[in-house]
Amino acid sequence: DFKKDTPSSTLDFSVFVDASHPVIRIEVDGQRVQIAEKQWSDWVRVGFELAPFVPRVRGICRFYLKEVRPHFKLYVSPINIDPSSPALPISTPDSYSAELQDHLGMFYTQGIPQDTKALASAVLDDGEFLQQARFVLEEELKMLQYQSERLQEGLLFLYFGTVDQLSHTFWRNFDPQHPAHELGNPYASVIEDAYREMDGALAKLLEKVDAQTTLMVLSDHGFAPFYRAFHLNSWLRSQGYVSLLDFSQGEMLQNVDWKNTRAYATGFNLLYLNLQGREKEGIVAPGAEQQRLLDELTNTLLALRDP
Repeated sequence: DFKKDTPSSTLDFSVFVDASHPVIRIEVDGQRVQIAEKQWSDWVRVGFELAPFVPRVRGICRFYLKEVRPHFKLYVSPINIDPSSPALPISTPDSYSAELQDHLGMFYTQGIPQDTKALASAVLDDGEFLQQARFVLEEELKMLQYQSERLQEGLLFLYFGTVDQLSHTFWRNFDPQHPAHELGNPYASVIEDAYREMDGALAKLLEKVDAQTTLMVLSDHGFAPFYRAFHLNSWLRSQGYVSLLDFSQGEMLQNVDWKNTRAYATGFNLLYLNLQGREKEGIVAPGAEQQRLLDELTNTLLALRDP
């Protein structure tokens, strides 16, 4: 929701399960979609009513039928903005997303289209997530081919997120020293295969590049083993900076006793003071007390050594 009082919008859909075959029919928004077990649907357009007299907001999604029996399991992708009729601009010029859709078909429009959350939550297994990541890569390759054939002059930039996301999710399969590594797993070459895919895309691009064109290949970061971590909130709790209402498991920062908490962490190593006038239940006074606590935390953390 954009605001607290913004009403949520839902869309009902019905699923009809074949009595004797692992096949279902989905009826959603006036459409019928039939898929078999272990099969993905194409993109399906769906519309949502957000307010009276306001045009329906259009999105797209994909279905994957994991299992029919004994337990019915159906995955529905996050709702992506429909590139052919975006509810808000997702390209410049505004019409460009519709142009791409017209030439290439529907495509993922969310920021990180590989559904790593579904993998981490065991909604999709390794093989199913790889299929979903493959859809994303194929769309990106089609975009590169389409745009490189049209380019006459200027700058063309395309970002492939495949290597990044597969390295995050499959390093455990690639690295024998990883604590989650399984011997004989069938996905040990996933990361290397992803680099080969990029080499193949580069080879096709090199065929089109002339002597007047500069081609640059960049990586936003590298990868390395990640075996251990320093959990900042756990350390803050052990040192008395964070106080909990109880020690039960819960979502991040849900059971914090803010009236007795002076500092907390969130995100990638972001450390905050529970400051009066900024945090809802801030207890650290701005000024001298704030600076003393900052100095204390800085000196203590800099003095820490990995045992």
